[in-house]
Amino acid sequence: MNVKMRNYLLVYINGERVEVRGEEVFLDLATFLRRKRALTGTKVVCAEGDCGACTVLAGRYQEAHSSGLTSLHFEAINSCIAFLHNLDLSHIITVEGLADHGKLHPAQESFVKNHAAQCGYCTPGFVCSIVGMVDALKGEGHRSISMKNVQSYLTGNLCRCTGHAPILQAASELNISKITRISERYHDPNILAEFAHHATVPAEITAGDKVLSLPVELRDALQLKGQYPDIRVIAGATDLGVLVNKDRYQPKRLLSLQNVLEQYKVQDRHEDKNEYFEIGTRVTINRIEKIIGKSFPEFSKLLHLFASHQIKNMATLVGNLANASPVGDTIPFLLVAEAEVELASVRGRRLMNVNEFFLDYKKLNMAQDELITGIRLARPRDKKEQYRLYKVSGRKDLDIATVTFAARFTIEDGVFENFSLALGGVAPTVVRQNAIEKFMAQKPWQPDTFIQASDMLPALIHPISDVRGSHEYRLLLCQNLLLKMGDVRPKWGCA
Repeated sequence: MNVKMRNYLLVYINGERVEVRGEEVFLDLATFLRRKRALTGTKVVCAEGDCGACTVLAGRYQEAHSSGLTSLHFEAINSCIAFLHNLDLSHIITVEGLADHGKLHPAQESFVKNHAAQCGYCTPGFVCSIVGMVDALKGEGHRSISMKNVQSYLTGNLCRCTGHAPILQAASELNISKITRISERYHDPNILAEFAHHATVPAEITAGDKVLSLPVELRDALQLKGQYPDIRVIAGATDLGVLVNKDRYQPKRLLSLQNVLEQYKVQDRHEDKNEYFEIGTRVTINRIEKIIGKSFPEFSKLLHLFASHQIKNMATLVGNLANASPVGDTIPFLLVAEAEVELASVRGRRLMNVNEFFLDYKKLNMAQDELITGIRLARPRDKKEQYRLYKVSGRKDLDIATVTFAARFTIEDGVFENFSLALGGVAPTVVRQNAIEKFMAQKPWQPDTFIQASDMLPALIHPISDVRGSHEYRLLLCQNLLLKMGDVRPKWGCA
């Protein structure tokens, strides 16, 4: 470890410098804002990232550095499940920081004009999400806001007074060409310089029986993992935030890679005629959706439904993989795409096909001293290669899947040259369907092929019954998704 060490987090809140120390380091951001900074405009309702009342804007130095930006890029996040220790070197803007010298932000003025607030409890979160949308769209070169934009960016915000119509109207009426981005208003080279300096200094913070380690070099992180095999490694921590808030889990020793700047990179590699993306542990779902969309349009479409913008601005692909949920949204795709997991320890590095990574429910095929340091995702080598990715859940947006489905295939003259299939929600892990893959090879794309494959499933999968669906329902969904892929009329029920 480096000798020089700091014992605090550095954040800015609405332009004010704040050092966070001791027990406060382990608080969620919403609690810190409300109880320690008296910024009570940020509300807490669900405490699990569903309703968006707690939405604030976060500009993270690490993201800006990895993207080569000269200013912070502010994005909406759920402060109720965002730990302060996951926001070191960030500038946080709350609803109190949106007004400019006493003049309301145009989004706030539009809310007033359209009578978009009823009880008002959700209003600060909606306004922050809309301001985040304006910043994002202007940054991408948009000159106007469509209703589709509004509906997408407000997926993670809920008005329990059912006042969504005037809220949507207030957002869609904004003239973004006349609005100054938050990233411009709060741009300060001195803040960036201070963040850059602190990014070179590791931190270790102790409060009672809790210890947080924030190394800046991967080798130091590997040493910590070797020294403390049970240390909890933090990625986006969107699931962990819910567990802590609901008192279901209280980790004592934490290791975060958020200040290991190399872990924010998405690199397009070319080696020995192989082309692949190398995705670091801190790359968010939102960034991946945009970066690899041209190579994997179906995956990009799936990620659009992965969660709200607030969640996707914190959650990571590696975190979704390591969480090892049998209904993890990205895992079926990674399995059929034959992605590789990069593992590292003080003993060295190795690559593992993701199909070998899951041993059982929440059990991963990695040594106690190893860290996941990235994912390798090969670009399609055959232009004929196609994917079909489906997710079935109680709600279209912002919901945990009941069943997930991923197929990868190539077709030549109407015949399957190869076929890969992975299903989630049917076993303790997401599972490949080897028997169906073997059956589909060299079969014609025609209704009978899909009907026969669908009829094989009852003997191959044995899903459990739980609150999201019975055994029979999940089995029927999987059968119907195969039929849907082949444009065949579904069995009883619908997929």
